[in-house]
Amino acid sequence: MIVLFESAVVVTLCILLWSLANKYVAMFLAMALVSQYYPFYGQSSYIAMHCILYGCILYGAIVALEYSNTSQVFMDMMCVVALGNIVIQALQVANMDPIFMPIEGGHDIPTGLMTNINETSALLAFCFPAFLRKRWVYMLPVVAFGFIAAKSSGGVMAVILGICAYAWMTGFASYVLIAISAFVVWWLVDPPYDQPGSASRIEVYIAGFKAYLQRPIMGFGIGHWKIVFQKPGMLPHYFSSAHNEFLQGLFEMGVAFGGIMAGYFIDIARRIKRDKRLHLPVMALVIVAANSLVNFPFHIAPTAAIAICWLAILEHELRQVRKDHT
Repeated sequence: MIVLFESAVVVTLCILLWSLANKYVAMFLAMALVSQYYPFYGQSSYIAMHCILYGCILYGAIVALEYSNTSQVFMDMMCVVALGNIVIQALQVANMDPIFMPIEGGHDIPTGLMTNINETSALLAFCFPAFLRKRWVYMLPVVAFGFIAAKSSGGVMAVILGICAYAWMTGFASYVLIAISAFVVWWLVDPPYDQPGSASRIEVYIAGFKAYLQRPIMGFGIGHWKIVFQKPGMLPHYFSSAHNEFLQGLFEMGVAFGGIMAGYFIDIARRIKRDKRLHLPVMALVIVAANSLVNFPFHIAPTAAIAICWLAILEHELRQVRKDHT
């Protein structure tokens, strides 16, 4: 009875998302519902499905809001979150953390409220576009401190790709040169701890894709990456997630996931116009997508919530732009 009720609620939400928000998000939620029960149902699939459900509710609610300043309010919230994390980072640098010490160790690796440098870097990267507005742009040096203190390259490289998208939208190519130059100087003066494209991750990507080929149509079910790869010898280095959201989605949900992701990005690209309201959301989309290739931001609550907010803001602004152009 509970299964029927839950399924009815999810299907209803899918219909609402299809008509009021984005049909690809609706298809993703429907696919997740099926993947919760097939090929097998368990605690991991139950938890994963409900996380997706809550994310889709947040997405749909933001898109449906009709207030003219919806996007600005949520971007202000992102700035506050990022600055709060940086304050804790600064206290950790001074060895005065009032909450907890990060998993990877004390003031040597200040991660703020996150548990490791990659998560911190992703959090700041996702919030970065929100600072490119009046009143907030003056806080960019503080954000730069957060990136430097975290000593993780993943988020910074995603920001550079985002700046490339921003430069394309605005026509200011000099932004790219400035960003790349700053990154090179940082790398030479104070190299980050992590190295992108590490051998261990590449090996995991290869092993994960080979395992996916065993069940290419429906995958292994949402939430089941860590269960499948807990078996000895499955991975050269055990990762509880794939460190690549697209690969993990393909592994867990099958070929339909790849089709839905491709459809979503093609649809967004088709609808994008060089309108001022879309500059920051498009930049954020590129940052989130780039970081998702080497990290697992949708498996961490703070980064997942911020990423979902950006996707919803983008859809919200796309609809506003379409209304103004019709």
